[in-house]
Amino acid sequence: MTSPIHTTRRGPVLEVTIDRPKANAIDAATSRIMGDVFAAFRDDPDLRVAILTGTGEKFFCPGWDLKAAAQGEAPDSDYGVGGFGGTTRFHSNFACLKLKSRASGRLVIAVGEPPGR
Repeated sequence: MTSPIHTTRRGPVLEVTIDRPKANAIDAATSRIMGDVFAAFRDDPDLRVAILTGTGEKFFCPGWDLKAAAQGEAPDSDYGVGGFGGTTRFHSNFACLKLKSRASGRLVIAVGEPPGR
């Protein structure tokens, strides 16, 4: 099975792409993968910025996968290290900036070290 999360590293920048057609919603399994990715980002001193984006034309990511919830995935599932989406428990480690790409109209979230750290 292909991973729903793809990463590309360019020097100090890590691009993290959610690839779960059609809406890129995050289920527990995807959240655990994202947690591992963002924990590795946090622990790598050579990485300074992570950019989170999604595939597709219409959506970035609505959040929790409601189809998975309707099929019985509990709201208190194991979302992995970092909590839901891999970042909720790391918020004190990261500064976030939400940007909307003028070229594509897609939302991009840049995550990096807070100033002064």
